Amino acid sequence: MALRHKVSAVLATTTLLSALPAQATLGVFEHGAGIRAQGRGGVTYTMAPETTAIGLNPALLSEMGNRYDIGLNVLRPRSTVWIKDNALGEDSKHFSDRSLYLFIPQGGWAKQLNEHYSIGVTMQSAGIGPDYDESPYARLGATSPMKMKMTSTALSLVSSYHSNTGHSFGAALNLGYQKLKVEGLQFLAPYSTSPNHVSNAGSDGSRTLGFSVGWHGELAPGVTAGIGYRSKNWTEKHKKYKGLLADGGSLELPAIWGGALAWQATDTLQFGFEYQKQEYSKIDAFEYGLDKLTEEGKLMGSKNGPGFAFKDMRALKFGATWKASETLELSAGYIRSNQVNRSGETLFSMLAPVTLDNQYTLGLVRKFSKWSFSAYYLFTPGTTIYGNNSIPDSFGGGEVDVKYKVKTAGISFGRSF
Repeated sequence: MALRHKVSAVLATTTLLSALPAQATLGVFEHGAGIRAQGRGGVTYTMAPETTAIGLNPALLSEMGNRYDIGLNVLRPRSTVWIKDNALGEDSKHFSDRSLYLFIPQGGWAKQLNEHYSIGVTMQSAGIGPDYDESPYARLGATSPMKMKMTSTALSLVSSYHSNTGHSFGAALNLGYQKLKVEGLQFLAPYSTSPNHVSNAGSDGSRTLGFSVGWHGELAPGVTAGIGYRSKNWTEKHKKYKGLLADGGSLELPAIWGGALAWQATDTLQFGFEYQKQEYSKIDAFEYGLDKLTEEGKLMGSKNGPGFAFKDMRALKFGATWKASETLELSAGYIRSNQVNRSGETLFSMLAPVTLDNQYTLGLVRKFSKWSFSAYYLFTPGTTIYGNNSIPDSFGGGEVDVKYKVKTAGISFGRSF
């Protein structure tokens, strides 16, 4: 078997194991990297002692020593769609699969080579996956349930350097595999550059490539900081869906960057603050909306053609950790972000409702000798995107409102060695 096919096979297996159909809580990504970070409001660039955090800030690897972590996230996403005042049918309400539970494994490994250098590996996952048994697009000609599953997973190969001055620097190569499967959008074929490559083409896989860099250090006694940049995923085009996605099947995930501060207020109490941005406006599949078709006549699948029309995501995260004893830590957090989905694009946003405006988290860590057990729970009131001129007159006019809500929890086990 050729080397490239071996690499593809390994990455494809990784995708099956670590990125079952996912539904994100912050953009197309999870709200933090690792169970501990997710319990303290997603604050990751500093204040995150699990190896799963090095995917966002590889410099944290220098703080890990020798350890490994393995964990599991469980998500229950729910999307609700209301279609109102549309000339092609009566007002209607549609639900995504309300019995759907998604399981996302995660893990990482770190090895300190000497006082300066460390190496490690971790997994990154992202995805979207709405599933409507009764298609919201039935009035537009859809004759079957509407489903879209996109999963993207990468293995981050990480190295870091810890200087004599106490600052750490890290870099990672992100090798990944992405899968896409779309059903129930055949009605869009007349509006496509490639009518036979819009929907129901089966699962399509593509290799991805990216990199991450980061820094971590102490700014003052008790105050640490971290910054990180993860490049976009350069991704092979999904040729089976070249008539649906802009630029002949392009679906790349955006760059992510951000920074965090942590303050050790007392021996037992620590606070963290983080800012993060995801740059969707620079990605072909997310940059433009349906107006490219209805106003400019650009067909789906064309260069600069119609897409999801996401805004850049900006999030503020707050976290606190209380060391209740030598073996027990409790944490809590809050996340506030802008809405990625545009109110004028909700006709297609029902395919990818991804951002929750307000999220609240609780977490705990229980230590047993060299082992640790971590758990978290995230709850949210949900977010409703109210349509504003969201259905073009050529599709009967009216509005689409979309509500997105998620329940999610996770556990992990870690061990120092």
